[in-house]
Amino acid sequence: MLLTKLLGNGPNEVGTSRVEIFAHVAHNRMNQIPQNRQTNFGSLQEALRLNVFFDGKEEFGYDTQFLAAKYQKLTGVAGGGVRTFSATGFHTTELEITDVIGYYRLNELNNDLGSDDFGEISLVRGVGAFQDFRRNFLDAYIGNVKYEELIGFNRFDLTWGVQLQGENIYDRYKEWERIDSAGYSLPNTGSTIDSVIDGRLFSTPADGLELYTHVAATQTLLNTRAKSWINAKGSIPLDKGIWHYNIGARMQWAQLSNEVRISPRARFNFIPDGGLLAAYRWTFAAGLYDQYPFYREMRLKDGTLNTDVKSQQALHLIVRQDKDFELWNRPFVWTLETYYKGLQRVNLFDVENVRIRYQGNNDGLARVFGIDSRINGEFVKGTDSWFTFSLFRAQERSTTSLVQGWHARPTDTRFNFAVYFQDYLPNDPTTRLSLTLMLGGGFPFGPDGTGNEIAQPEDRFFRSPPYRRADIGFIKVLGGKWTDRFDEIWISAEIFNLLQARNTVSYLWVKDISAAGQYAVPNYMTNRLLNLKVHVDF
Repeated sequence: MLLTKLLGNGPNEVGTSRVEIFAHVAHNRMNQIPQNRQTNFGSLQEALRLNVFFDGKEEFGYDTQFLAAKYQKLTGVAGGGVRTFSATGFHTTELEITDVIGYYRLNELNNDLGSDDFGEISLVRGVGAFQDFRRNFLDAYIGNVKYEELIGFNRFDLTWGVQLQGENIYDRYKEWERIDSAGYSLPNTGSTIDSVIDGRLFSTPADGLELYTHVAATQTLLNTRAKSWINAKGSIPLDKGIWHYNIGARMQWAQLSNEVRISPRARFNFIPDGGLLAAYRWTFAAGLYDQYPFYREMRLKDGTLNTDVKSQQALHLIVRQDKDFELWNRPFVWTLETYYKGLQRVNLFDVENVRIRYQGNNDGLARVFGIDSRINGEFVKGTDSWFTFSLFRAQERSTTSLVQGWHARPTDTRFNFAVYFQDYLPNDPTTRLSLTLMLGGGFPFGPDGTGNEIAQPEDRFFRSPPYRRADIGFIKVLGGKWTDRFDEIWISAEIFNLLQARNTVSYLWVKDISAAGQYAVPNYMTNRLLNLKVHVDF
């Protein structure tokens, strides 16, 4: 909800003030009841099948409340200026409740192509069970106040500002996991041989049952952040074109890490004035960026906090070209961009079953470099469609690991290709169709970290299958007298993953004590999903 009030004689007159209030409330509840699953995996030489039978459910809750107020006044200082004072408040609660028990059976399949029982179960390698229990609750309050001023000069505009932010976070983190893998409770604490009678060994298992993972922690975090910035934006006309520049610096301070960082950055755009290069535009950008850790980045896998985590530092270098051209007497734009990002003091992370786990320190280095290409325009008159293609590498290495060298980051999917196409009925432009095609590389993965450690970069020596998806959507813009009071109303129906491609989202690692190994069983995304939407602008 947005409310705006204009105070003064006109929207662009000196002394005119504007007051805006924005509020947003969201309440989300999701209940999941796991279904029994059967997954075939492995190779022709070792074909396996995993059957899992679930009991229990999961509940997730996400509530947010956001309120912002802004006061803006035209000052006319030095030929034109704006003063802005704003304050925001944000509150969020997150709830995770899980009670799930799974019983699984690991089977070997008949891989004899000439057998009548090809593909059927030939041997039950083992049975097991696991139990997940979670009672996690997060409550966070974040508030900030900001003052910003824009001063207009003859040749450039100068912007400066300051911001103060406070954070109050309460986290109750309690979860455990029990695994009975092929007849052995993990971790296996062993047994003690008591006696030997008639050549037979008699032993006593170790006392107690040790859980595979167990976390029970309650944390309260108070933090204060401050930042200030200054920025100059203007243009320099030349004989063959015009240079636009945007130069500035940002200073940040965080109470917990007690460090002050200054980050300069600059961006230049050159637009030729006529001639053979009139259809081109070039952009050059460079800067130093500091990303201060938030609560999730400070929390270790065992639930403790490392408040000494410092900010990540990144150097960004970007070169971009835009070219305007025409096809079928309609406008198109081709964009080509290359970039390099070098990161220091990296807080390494891993993804365990779609949950991000941070190492909680600054013992990593990372780099990301690649090229993006995009063509967008009116392939069908009056609609916008585009093609994109990206090639990139995302690598990292630990400065404390004995295994040196660069390794793939969890986000290193190598390439992405996407097409978005729109069309409409010839005699009814209010009825539209959209088609989206996506193809991406697989993500790197490896065994989960043991104990309270996350998986290290050198452990990701596997790669998932490519990601592919096709979506189709239908949109109808409504009209009539009853819609005159609204700016626009439309309804849409979308079918995600139309072809039901089986895309891997994560892997379940099944440990087999008898074979002294573990197997990566893929978890797949939803095969097909129908999404209905009603959109109203007023």
